[in-house]
Amino acid sequence: MENFGHNLKKIRLANGWNQMIVGNLLNISLPAYSKIETSATIPNITRVKQLAVVFNVSIKILLEGDSKTEDIAVKIALENKLAEHEEYLVVLKTQFIALYEELHQVEIVAT
Repeated sequence: MENFGHNLKKIRLANGWNQMIVGNLLNISLPAYSKIETSATIPNITRVKQLAVVFNVSIKILLEGDSKTEDIAVKIALENKLAEHEEYLVVLKTQFIALYEELHQVEIVAT
């Protein structure tokens, strides 16, 4: 459990979240979450399970952490970037289709 708070912080930062976001997801205050992350408080098993769900990692990763924690943090960061780019591509595709349809309508009216 000694690395628990450190592992939480790595994974939280990889998600691009601040402590308040995680506290809100857990329905606890910012100071309460901060105490967990700084190892001032040891969470009960229910809270550990909630954290695993929120961060989408196994309890083992939260508790043990190791080089895998670094890998998971990098993976989460990359997945988040990929999701952002995928969302942007959907927006661009939608705009492209709208412009194509508008151009096609102009051609029909012109003929």
